[in-house]
Amino acid sequence: MQYAFDMDLAQRYGVPEAIFVHRLYWWVRDNAANGRNYRDGRYWTYDSLNALTEIFPCWSRRQIEGIINRCREKGLILTAAYSQDSEIARLGTRSPRP
Repeated sequence: MQYAFDMDLAQRYGVPEAIFVHRLYWWVRDNAANGRNYRDGRYWTYDSLNALTEIFPCWSRRQIEGIINRCREKGLILTAAYSQDSEIARLGTRSPRP
């Protein structure tokens, strides 16, 4: 699998965050185009941490948790718990540029 990222995001927030957010934006945009996973005025995507380690095999589960936390702290993504399963995180995006 190939991974891509926005160089401006990478310079501003870090390469791992830029890679993760680039892929996340694609998933959310696909959901919006297909009218899927719309809640609370936003389109979302969701995956378990185990699934994310399969999607991003270059990162450990702990690294992915750190990337998600940094993206959330930096205002790149939103997270919400719509499931009883604590393994599943719903991830939504917000614009990274002011």
